[in-house]
Amino acid sequence: MLLINDWSNHAFAGTMELDSSNKNEMIRFNVNNQFWQQPQGFLWYNEDHAYKPEILKFSQDKKKQEPELEPYSQRIEALKKEFNRAQHKALDDPTLENVIIVQRLHKQILEKSHKFATMWQLATILDYKLVNMDEPVNSLHKKLYEIRQEEENRKKLKFLAKNWGLIMQVNQGCNYCQAFTPIVREFADKYGFQLIFVSNSETRFQGMPTIKDTGLLQTLNPAKLVPVLYLVDSSGIQIYPVVRGVISEDKIAENILLVVQHHNGLKVNDYDQ
Repeated sequence: MLLINDWSNHAFAGTMELDSSNKNEMIRFNVNNQFWQQPQGFLWYNEDHAYKPEILKFSQDKKKQEPELEPYSQRIEALKKEFNRAQHKALDDPTLENVIIVQRLHKQILEKSHKFATMWQLATILDYKLVNMDEPVNSLHKKLYEIRQEEENRKKLKFLAKNWGLIMQVNQGCNYCQAFTPIVREFADKYGFQLIFVSNSETRFQGMPTIKDTGLLQTLNPAKLVPVLYLVDSSGIQIYPVVRGVISEDKIAENILLVVQHHNGLKVNDYDQ
């Protein structure tokens, strides 16, 4: 850029002497061609120079608009930065001195966290508004909560069994189907669900009669994966896959309740009698 400017300012400099007519001609040429003295084109790297003051002013205004952190936030941020900086230094140069510095900073963080956790627990004890009896906070509470949930889920499933049934898609050569069938049958018997087996290759499966798919399951399961367990309402209009593969009875119950809650909005008042 300096070379270009120098070239622009001294392009007509020379050692020869000019007479008056030549001087006048030179002046007239410069006046008529002032634009030529403004370097342009791909060599003029400073073409956005006129915009820099505005950009600088915008950056300054933006900084002014950013609110300053509160003192407590500044202290936390400073500790975090100091710890990260020390950690990076120790990772790059793991001397005993560097590692000790990291551990000391880490200890400060742990102490603050411990104090916070202690106050958090104390606040939960002293302020009844912070306690949610539906959420277990310790092992005993969790056990009682699980017992109550199991009872509520049992009522929900028995209520659902009045208007919903189960369809299990199987295949005689499927080992997973063989293993999953007893689990599904026990689940259906426990809660009173009607259970139907669907297979396009056999008429019976583990001693239970099977029916052929009318095309509905083909739409829901075009890959013909087995075993698949479906929940279907008494009208046959609503049908949802609830299990693919082999899972436990508890997981079957959880999946069914989750699907029905999502699609039908099952409420406690629906079954709580």
